[in-house]
Amino acid sequence: MVWKAVVIGLLAPASPVETLQQSLGDMKEWLETHSPYGLDLYPDGTIWISAGEGSSGTESGLLAKDVRALAAGKGYVWVMENHRADKTVPYRTTKSRIYFDCPAGTMSTQVTIRYMADGKVHGYERDNSIFGRHDAPIPGTVGERWMELACQR
Repeated sequence: MVWKAVVIGLLAPASPVETLQQSLGDMKEWLETHSPYGLDLYPDGTIWISAGEGSSGTESGLLAKDVRALAAGKGYVWVMENHRADKTVPYRTTKSRIYFDCPAGTMSTQVTIRYMADGKVHGYERDNSIFGRHDAPIPGTVGERWMELACQR
């Protein structure tokens, strides 16, 4: 009956910690060197590189898999802002898909979606200038920090 216990043990689902360790795999070392402000792990298994907290209390982060996948320093990265600590904002989360051109030092927002606390969409904006307008981030802003995190090699 020992073999039955071994087989059952092999078929049993892994713990959340074991699942996380397996999913990180070779990404672990990369995450350690590319997340100077820490990481945020969400229940859906996504890993966000923290960009820290802004002056209003809003925390933000970049989707780790997108940052890691930037080819030749250019590409799209999802950025999330959590506004829970900033009570002046009528919604709780903002997600934006931003195009980073690291060699040029510019970025451009493709789409921004704002969510209420219950997950319902508060607002949606598509930037129609995505194909012609790429700007350098304003010095001293969270955009500059996003650029630094997205473009570090």
